[in-house]
Amino acid sequence: MFHLSQGIYEESLPWLVSFSLPAALSLALQNSMPLMSHLGVELLFFVYCTDKLLRKLNVPLTPEPLINREWEDVARLVWASQPDTISRRNCVMGWFYDAPFDRLRSEDALSYLAWTKYGLPLESGLLSDEEIDSLCEFDLPLLLDNTNGGKSLPKRQRGEAPLPVIRFNCEPLRYRHKSLLFYAATHGAHFILEKQLKKSGFVHVPVNDSSKDVSYWYRLPSKGNAQEESLKEVNPLVFIHGVGGLGFCHSLVEDIRVATQDDNVPIVLIDLPHVSLRMYDEMPLIQSQTKAISKILDDVTSNAGGDSSLSKATLVGHSYGTAVMSWIVQHEPERIGACVFLGKFHSQNIWSIYTAAFHANFSHQPYLHPQIQSVSSYTSRPPFSTFTFKG
Repeated sequence: MFHLSQGIYEESLPWLVSFSLPAALSLALQNSMPLMSHLGVELLFFVYCTDKLLRKLNVPLTPEPLINREWEDVARLVWASQPDTISRRNCVMGWFYDAPFDRLRSEDALSYLAWTKYGLPLESGLLSDEEIDSLCEFDLPLLLDNTNGGKSLPKRQRGEAPLPVIRFNCEPLRYRHKSLLFYAATHGAHFILEKQLKKSGFVHVPVNDSSKDVSYWYRLPSKGNAQEESLKEVNPLVFIHGVGGLGFCHSLVEDIRVATQDDNVPIVLIDLPHVSLRMYDEMPLIQSQTKAISKILDDVTSNAGGDSSLSKATLVGHSYGTAVMSWIVQHEPERIGACVFLGKFHSQNIWSIYTAAFHANFSHQPYLHPQIQSVSSYTSRPPFSTFTFKG
């Protein structure tokens, strides 16, 4: 009942707006036909969307591997990113709500490591013996080496409560049907942006195969501003939007365009319709998206007179777009010169990028596995942070 009332509250505005015009028209004409016709169209649209959901979209898929490195390498790099023992302790204890390090027990450390490595609480009983052995033989000794001089942590005393720990998880995936007016607004925003991009000199390249290609916009630099000797090295600036699409990033896109209009920099705007709140039911696989964007870099660099082997792109991603960025960096790091992460960002393993202080800017919910009864939720303000990594 709570979820139903929450859904009605969150989704009521577009539906109220959608039905207000035909309702007003019916009242003015003293005829129910406009309202009933609108209701019939919305019902047909609901049947169409539900049929597509059940027959095509609600198909279980095997998750794709995202990280092509060994866990041991990732873990060592994470610890090496902290300059000294104090900062490493602070990094770990941030996950325990900044409790003093001397309150950390061996069981608490193992629970923390189980979540960072496998995304499951140690007490859930869902980890295999092999996974637990891996934590005890590699991850726990590595933590002790980096935070406690290799010395063991004390065990909990009888009756001692576990140390509270932040354990971030993705929110459960929900499907809620939207009104036609909602899609009219999202498609309309995208249409307006298309017109503005064309006026600004951008060229649109549509997909040939929607199951594996990615559409994009690009604008080549002015040849008059380029130095002849530097034409071989052309470093594109690539923007990858988040959920909502390019249509809701107009101000950011305009800022990028204005800031680079006098530079010898090709601008590429990746368009991901499957996360753009538009009617679109094809979602390329991760590897397909990375290959498609790699080809886009080749094509744009070549069109700008550059050599792909000498050029490195700067990736700018917002929200979901930063996940796509991380896939590209993992698969083809040699193609990337710099990355700019805007807002929320994601990786396969949260520990490899985030600190607890950054997680305090997220809103997330308890872990919803049927065998896990309770994990504390933690809610705070939305994040508006920018991170830059140069390589």
